[in-house]
Amino acid sequence: MDDDSVDRRLRELAKASPNFGRLYEYQALLAIYGSQAELTVLTNPNAAYVSAGQFGEVLAEEFVTRTGTRVAGTRQIDRIEALTRADVLVGWSRDAFHQLRRGRNEAAHHHLFERRSRRVKLEVPRRQARRRAGEALPGRP
Repeated sequence: MDDDSVDRRLRELAKASPNFGRLYEYQALLAIYGSQAELTVLTNPNAAYVSAGQFGEVLAEEFVTRTGTRVAGTRQIDRIEALTRADVLVGWSRDAFHQLRRGRNEAAHHHLFERRSRRVKLEVPRRQARRRAGEALPGRP
């Protein structure tokens, strides 16, 4: 995704995010979805959870692409299972992806507005972004 295809306001918000801005240079959508979740978590937890789920989907797609993992299917669960079989996702990282997937589905289909649990669950992508801030994504030096 090039800078010209991204709305200027989204690009600026994403790059300015203290937790997700550094991801923009690797994958713009990671920074965009992460910053959207960060910005709306207190005012619209459903939207924040949907954005966090999108963050998880893009991150899983990046892992699949960068590690050359074969995936049978197009759903997030298919990507998570393939990455788990390939030992790319293990332990807490696998659980975090499942948590994001299930939480996004709940938020999208059941219209949940309970702020406390959304805020706690949104710590997952924030922790992932912080861990990645100084590290290269798989397949990148």
